[in-house]
Amino acid sequence: MHTFYLQTCDGDLIAEVSIAENSLTMAVQQAIDNNIDLSDADFQGKNLDSLLAAGAQLNRANFSQSSLVGADFSGAQLKDTSFAYADLTGAIFSNSSLNLLTDFTGSIMMNTIYETG
Repeated sequence: MHTFYLQTCDGDLIAEVSIAENSLTMAVQQAIDNNIDLSDADFQGKNLDSLLAAGAQLNRANFSQSSLVGADFSGAQLKDTSFAYADLTGAIFSNSSLNLLTDFTGSIMMNTIYETG
């Protein structure tokens, strides 16, 4: 069993997730599947390719310099979230909740999908 501690940028614990696989993506996926609010979470520089974060609470989360190739953020809450310099190739943001402070500065966004209802 592997235990992951999902934290804020300040080091405060958001969730402790224990899973059989040694995969941060799967740990975050389990937290999302269990409806854990990951607002303020710090994922800077992490590989979270193919993350299924549809409908997740990720306001103010930090994904700066992360790899999120093929991630699905459909319907997710992403206000004030940073994707600065992240690889978002093929990511999906359909009907996600963004605002002017959601930061995509310098991100790779080839084949990224944005749709609104």
